[in-house]
Amino acid sequence: MRRGLLLADLTALAVRAPENPVRDTGPGEVRRLGTTVLALVVRLDDGTCVEVAAAAQERTALVGPFLAAAIPGLPRGPREHRNLGH
Repeated sequence: MRRGLLLADLTALAVRAPENPVRDTGPGEVRRLGTTVLALVVRLDDGTCVEVAAAAQERTALVGPFLAAAIPGLPRGPREHRNLGH
């Protein structure tokens, strides 16, 4: 993830899985990425969720290894359950 304009800060995030398919953002919801912007909510390895946005032409870069998240209308797959050693 890259943040900032002038002094960009680059942070690696350990992503477990996308929470929902890619969605179109509303007008004014995201700035500086153009007129057509997509967003994807991903769950990190620590359980928190992060929403990531990108210009529409960067759809494949946005979804990365989660390509199925970029295809609208697919049924949700099974959820992975963490074994907490019980």
